[in-house]
Amino acid sequence: MSTFLQINNLFIGFLNNMNVDSDIIEEWENYQEELKKIITEMESKKENKEVIKKNKKPKDAPKSARSAYVFFCSEKRGDVKEQNATLTAKEITAKLGEMWKQIKNTEEAKKYEQLALNDKDRYKEEMENYVPSDSDSESVISDNSDKSAKSTKPKKPRTKKPKDAPKSARSAYIFFCQEMRAKVKEEFPDIESSLITTKLGEMWKEIKETDDAKKYVELSNNDKIRYKEELEKYNSKMSAQNSDEENDIDIDEPIPIKIKKKN
Repeated sequence: MSTFLQINNLFIGFLNNMNVDSDIIEEWENYQEELKKIITEMESKKENKEVIKKNKKPKDAPKSARSAYVFFCSEKRGDVKEQNATLTAKEITAKLGEMWKQIKNTEEAKKYEQLALNDKDRYKEEMENYVPSDSDSESVISDNSDKSAKSTKPKKPRTKKPKDAPKSARSAYIFFCQEMRAKVKEEFPDIESSLITTKLGEMWKEIKETDDAKKYVELSNNDKIRYKEELEKYNSKMSAQNSDEENDIDIDEPIPIKIKKKN
């Protein structure tokens, strides 16, 4: 029985038990369509929330690009907390919002806007080379900027990549990060891990169109060749295995059918 019928029957039963006039029961029937509409909307919202909850971002997915405001808060939160020791976490966030509003369209904000642009480039590069792990491949949200509560269509699960499949080719940016991450960490020992990636994005943007990037572009091109060769061998191996499995099936031999004897 639907939620609407349960509520409707319960209420009409209540009115009958109270010995109310039949006119009141008839009047209630005029409101039944409105009740049905409200319950349908509530159930629809509940289903949408469950869908959004299921589409959790995989743990090993690249961290979404941060906005200029988030970079501003990361830098200023410690100072605000130190200067306003009695403020609650909620009040500190409100204070940061006020401070951001004051500088949002000024020269001071350009620093954080540039950090946000660099982080978007970093996120785009990492997503192009991202392959979800087996445990997290069932639900993937591809881009935080496209994520919206209005979009409740379930995401199609990505096909699991076999463990023995060749590793995807890496981009020039990934090779650059692998070489420079330790150096950045050594140069900035107090920097947060999340900001190391942002710093690498800034450094890559500076050399991307220069001769300094050629080394990493060459490494990337070689890795693409490696991946292509390994993929061809892998596909040939899988085709041979599939062929062997098909040959093992004797289609001329009838499948025995067990007939259960009646007592």
